[in-house]
Amino acid sequence: MQRLLYTFATKITPTQSMKMFTAPKSAKRSWTEHYLYLVAVSEACGGADNLVLDNIVHYADPVMKVSMLSRLNLARTDYLRQAEKLAHFAQSTEIEMRGKQQGRDEINDAHEGRTDTRKCFKCGKPGHLKAAGVWILDSGSSRHLVNDLALLEDLVDYEIQCVAADGGTLRVSKRGSVMLVTTAMGNPTRVRLLNVQYAANLERNIISYGLLEAKRYGLAYRGSNRVIAPIDGGPAIFDVKKSNNVMTVRTLVSRSAKGTSDVQMSVLAENEAAVEQDVQTGPLMHFHRRLGHLNYDTITRMAKKPASGVALSDEVRANCLDCAEDKQNKNKQSRMDTGGNSPIDVIGGIICSDLKGPMTPRDRLGNRYVVNFVDHRTNYCRGFLAKTKDVAALKFKHFMAFFERQFNCRIHVLGTDGGGEYKTLNLFCKDTGIARRVSEQRNQASNGKAERMHCTIMNMVGSMVFTCGLLLSFWGDAAEYAA
Repeated sequence: MQRLLYTFATKITPTQSMKMFTAPKSAKRSWTEHYLYLVAVSEACGGADNLVLDNIVHYADPVMKVSMLSRLNLARTDYLRQAEKLAHFAQSTEIEMRGKQQGRDEINDAHEGRTDTRKCFKCGKPGHLKAAGVWILDSGSSRHLVNDLALLEDLVDYEIQCVAADGGTLRVSKRGSVMLVTTAMGNPTRVRLLNVQYAANLERNIISYGLLEAKRYGLAYRGSNRVIAPIDGGPAIFDVKKSNNVMTVRTLVSRSAKGTSDVQMSVLAENEAAVEQDVQTGPLMHFHRRLGHLNYDTITRMAKKPASGVALSDEVRANCLDCAEDKQNKNKQSRMDTGGNSPIDVIGGIICSDLKGPMTPRDRLGNRYVVNFVDHRTNYCRGFLAKTKDVAALKFKHFMAFFERQFNCRIHVLGTDGGGEYKTLNLFCKDTGIARRVSEQRNQASNGKAERMHCTIMNMVGSMVFTCGLLLSFWGDAAEYAA
């Protein structure tokens, strides 16, 4: 048993272990679970007990760092014992703070049920105060600013100095979030602004239009209403008024709990805690090269979807010499398709395939052919390298086993050209109930999707090889990455 455990033990490289030892504690794990996780990482990398203690003290939770350092005994060498003790201390402190916060939330909920009879000094109406009544929508401000510490929720210390519009200095000491009750198209709505910073000597509360625009929200007109709405279209977020040529937002401040269901949006956090993925930010050209010289429009559409994990810092479409050098069309395919109707509206309805080669030179593993399989419904594509043409039939069997299990569906039709490499599949398809569709001679339109996919893949292959300055024998690795 010991030999088995030693043979199949998890191994972690020093680089991986350092990344884990300097990462903060996940909110999903308790302190005890985090300590056990660090011990497991230490054992997997060959023993690093001092790094377990270092993570708990310095990296696990910045809020607890000062308290941890005050209890750290540098003279002790029993690192794991001391780390366990500090983890228990942090766990008990967290439980105590959670209980206090729950009491505050209950008090806030009780306050919400009351009717505020205080009146605004400026307009004389109850329900809000002058300080919370008007926010300036400022295109020259790079941050949200507030001058009343009582308006902020989720307070954290944040020491920084910034320059005011009059050239003076603003000292920011706290930051948090503000729940605003305002109107959108005249209807009441709630908006939570994140990463709002507190400056005591600020004259007016400020909403940064630049931060809104960075999150793809902008000024729009809906009939006679001036609103902030998504740039790509969508419902209005809040109304904007104009007073003395200054854009303003009339608001109330709500002390509602974080989980309120009628909060319409949370915007402008530097790192949104709700998204538990690593969003990678960079210019359009960076992702164009990184994704194998993918089309600019495709990358832009990806960046608009939060689940993609891609954010564009700019959308400058520079001329790519590598794309111009390699992506050159040499002939035109016929647009006629005389094949019969096929179920192209279901996943697996039609799988078309084509083999490209022989390629010169061979790749570094001796392959000369590329065979692809494309689903008509989803455009899902898999590419395989082959040393000889007859391997295409075997590759289809591998693709079918993977595709049907991955998408939980059946392949109905296999479409190919009339090449001899696919003739051995006729008997296999008859046994498995897969219909065959063979394109007509001198008219490859019915198999055009697979042929065009080869063009797309090889365009990306050439661009990647030229960009990296590799030998042409690396085209096989680029093809597997592209497909």
